[in-house]
Amino acid sequence: MQGEGNVILNSTCEVHWPNVGGSIEEYYRRTIYVPYMDSLIQSLESRFGESNTPYFHIFALHPREMQQTERDEFKHIVSSVKEMYGIDNLVEEALAWYDVQKHKPLDDNSLGMIELVKQTTLFPAVRLAILIALTLPATSCTVERSFSTLRKVKTWLRSTISDKRLSGLCMLSVHRDKVNSQKTELMNRVIDNFGRDPRRLQFLFQE
Repeated sequence: MQGEGNVILNSTCEVHWPNVGGSIEEYYRRTIYVPYMDSLIQSLESRFGESNTPYFHIFALHPREMQQTERDEFKHIVSSVKEMYGIDNLVEEALAWYDVQKHKPLDDNSLGMIELVKQTTLFPAVRLAILIALTLPATSCTVERSFSTLRKVKTWLRSTISDKRLSGLCMLSVHRDKVNSQKTELMNRVIDNFGRDPRRLQFLFQE
């Protein structure tokens, strides 16, 4: 280093480091800050670019979004969703779903995407679209949480566990809050399914 904040790179450093002259601030700005910001901007543009917009239009089927959208605009959005995902009869059913939910009072307890699946029994195309929306993670946290859970669930004692059972145990671990809220119902369903498997002992008795 020589002078006031100037970086002098010798011949050895120039082989391995970017040959950037000027101050230390200028060096780190060109070699770290600018490339990082450029990569971040490109990632955001790729994620939220116009080509990916129809993927997120599927959330327009949520009642809260529908009450803020005019019918013609909603029809245009649903048409783009149909072209993107290839769901038959989506436009017709979505418009009927729109008419039902447009002026319906919003209930925060029934506005979850999972609760909407139960409400769309008569609208199979809308139900399929909502199921697709449930599989679209907003961030990579879901994937990271899955890998973190996998390390906890698949121990040395469970090294020979089947894929189906491993997936089920991981789902129970990730969604433990929902499992705990419906523990009794879940336990009864597990016992019923366990009893239906063919075994020598009869676990279910019919009157």
